[in-house]
Amino acid sequence: MALSLFLSLLLLFGIGGIFFLWFAYDRRGTREHHRRYQTVFHCVRCGHLYGSTGRPRQADCPACGLANIPLRF
Repeated sequence: MALSLFLSLLLLFGIGGIFFLWFAYDRRGTREHHRRYQTVFHCVRCGHLYGSTGRPRQADCPACGLANIPLRF
């Protein structure tokens, strides 16, 4: 095998590996995007602190069922 062919294949596989890793991590970040953002709620009736994935405007308390607005920090 010629040295230039060997170096070309090595470079090609290196660039391909970097592209594959970039694509895999990008897809993983897109899939887990909704889990990253969690909205926190505090129930005004029972005082229960709970969370919901995404960015909902209201969520029902799991303890008493009252609809609450999210906390703002």
